Amino acid sequence: MSPDWFATWPVAVAALAVLVLPGVLPAYALRLRGAVAWCAAPLLSAAVIGLSAIVGGATGITWSVWVVVGGSVVAGALAWPLARGARRAGPRLLVGPRTVVPGAVIALTTVLAVLAQLRRMLGAVGGPERVAQTYDTPYHLNSVRMILENGDASSLHMTLTVPERATVFYPAAWHGATSLVVQLSGGSVPAAANWVTLVACAVVWPAGMLLLARALLGPRALFLALAAPLAFALTQFPNRLFSFGLLYPNVYSYALLPAALGLVVVGALLTHGRGRIPALAGAAVGALGIGLAQPNGTFALLYVSAPVLVLALARATARSRRRGRPWWKALLPWPVAAAAVACVFGLVVTLPLLSGFVGKANWAVTNTPVGALREAATLTAMHPSITPNFPASENFAGGVPNWPVAVLVVVGAILALVVRRWRWLPFSYAILVGLWLLVRGLDVPLRGALTGFWYADPQRIAALLPLVAVPLAVIGLAAPVGLLLRQLLSGRSSRARRAAPLVVAVLLALAVVLVLPRSEHFRSSFGYVAHAYRADPDSIGSDGLLDANESEFMDEVESVVPPGVAIAGDPWDGSALAWAIADRPVIYPHMGIVKDPARALIASSLVDANTDPAVCEAVHELNVGYVLDMGQRLNGEVTVGYPGLLGLEEAGVARVVAQEGPARLLEITAC
Repeated sequence: MSPDWFATWPVAVAALAVLVLPGVLPAYALRLRGAVAWCAAPLLSAAVIGLSAIVGGATGITWSVWVVVGGSVVAGALAWPLARGARRAGPRLLVGPRTVVPGAVIALTTVLAVLAQLRRMLGAVGGPERVAQTYDTPYHLNSVRMILENGDASSLHMTLTVPERATVFYPAAWHGATSLVVQLSGGSVPAAANWVTLVACAVVWPAGMLLLARALLGPRALFLALAAPLAFALTQFPNRLFSFGLLYPNVYSYALLPAALGLVVVGALLTHGRGRIPALAGAAVGALGIGLAQPNGTFALLYVSAPVLVLALARATARSRRRGRPWWKALLPWPVAAAAVACVFGLVVTLPLLSGFVGKANWAVTNTPVGALREAATLTAMHPSITPNFPASENFAGGVPNWPVAVLVVVGAILALVVRRWRWLPFSYAILVGLWLLVRGLDVPLRGALTGFWYADPQRIAALLPLVAVPLAVIGLAAPVGLLLRQLLSGRSSRARRAAPLVVAVLLALAVVLVLPRSEHFRSSFGYVAHAYRADPDSIGSDGLLDANESEFMDEVESVVPPGVAIAGDPWDGSALAWAIADRPVIYPHMGIVKDPARALIASSLVDANTDPAVCEAVHELNVGYVLDMGQRLNGEVTVGYPGLLGLEEAGVARVVAQEGPARLLEITAC
């Protein structure tokens, strides 16, 4: 692990504070308590950040941490009346007179799991200033820089790729949070982006899993102590999504899902009457926060919550019959709930912001139905080593089954079918496996309608499997062990019966945390992450966005180009990152930019500036003073959209003012 990580500790602390603290006050206002409140806080923080940014953007208030502080106070004030009708506070992590030692064991196993995962991820990324060598990286990092410069983090004003428009929706909760980390810590945009995503993966995700485990499995230390260790036992998330895209907002959205599902379970199954309101309100607000990170996370929550709703309705019907109500009254909640769900879903999918995703299936089927089901059963579904995201010569070996966890998931599913309060869980998992089957191995007419919110992308769907597989694995491991301990300790002292599960929990957690990641399955997974962040110091050019020398060259770009002067450059060669890294504006901040007339003219004809006066007019309009040529394009792509940026020195349009290997900075002299 690079020692450079330790130098960025203020960035790490700021990331933890930004992702957790804004939601603490609303969580307590909803009468959540103790560890449960803190586990739910990141979910509510996303909503506070996303909504505060929209309000700030609409009212012209400059984006800062004080906007979020105000949003947190307002959210707490609105949440407090909702919770007043509840007769008791939400569930605590543990109950009973002896909670100190079990609580310490849960804390120990959770911290061990978090530190082990964090250490491995830090080692795989390689350094705090590294950027993922992937297509989406310039968009997300430059969006953070745009927020910092404009003072506006509203999801309705994300105009990076369509600069001529005043309003564009793009979910910006992650970008807003990352910009706050830069403001608070003074760190760079890449360091803030890395730390925010690392905290989401290594802290927010297991915290939410702990809340979900408490809601589902009750206050049993043996079960809860294994929640965080097993949260990292599948490579599909966080490892897979942490290195694909790189889809920073999707990673953040998925990391919030366990806490949201946990609140759904608390509200629907653990409380009654008005007591449901606080948890369900928290889940609804959290779903909005997830949507402002990435809307497909909200749809995932709706999908996996459907069996919870069915179980809640079945319980309500049974209670009505026990109270002597006629069948028609007992069954009335079913059509009401179905109509409500249909209306909400219909409204959502017809919104202009989301309707374009309905039926959108960008990814083709690449396996057979049997093969797709085999991948899901063995947990090789989109295991990082089987996906050809990089040149064939650099791919890792074929997917390795995750047999230990796959067996635990199957055992857990069987046991969950037997225990009434767990019975919904296998059905939720079946829904996710069904989505996986559709995107990977089954081309049917409904494929786009059901999976379009994920572009029918196997990577995004596979990363959802751990959301339900982890609780099943916890059941599959803890339930048989607990039963065995009860048999072995029958007739022993109460102290022995209390201590044994705690000791076994620590031993099992250590095995999961220390032994499982040493398998080939996990080594190739972390190797894939390292591959996504590679920066070879000895390379000449890069088949990614930036190699190590090009990253250092950005310092020279910052020193040569005056502040405020814009840079032109083919975004495919990494020059787009000059804005995020060197803090110098670029006129092509992403490969997918929609060029206005001035940008289109420069891209096609800057080389003709000496003979075409319109070119210099465009240069002056955009205040372009330099051209950045970083050599080879991403993954060796041959791009044809920027011919006007070639041959500038030979045409007498620009002169080289700085160079590092094939990377060159040219000053425009013709205008």
